[in-house]
Amino acid sequence: MTLFERRPAILEPSVWTESAVAQFRLDPETSLWTLYCRDRNGRWHRYGEVDSRPDLADLLREVDEDPTGIFWG
Repeated sequence: MTLFERRPAILEPSVWTESAVAQFRLDPETSLWTLYCRDRNGRWHRYGEVDSRPDLADLLREVDEDPTGIFWG
């Protein structure tokens, strides 16, 4: 599952832009969610600051708080 940010374009506010912020992957064998972040080339990498979790809300909170600045800058 991919989380996107949608907002008006800076130069043309009537046009909306979309960018991927984070990705959440569920391991069906363990029922654990893992959080991924994108690099500047658009490749996904496991976010190493938190372990996989059974509760997706924990990982959403990590993205929202963004202690490393990797998701929201």
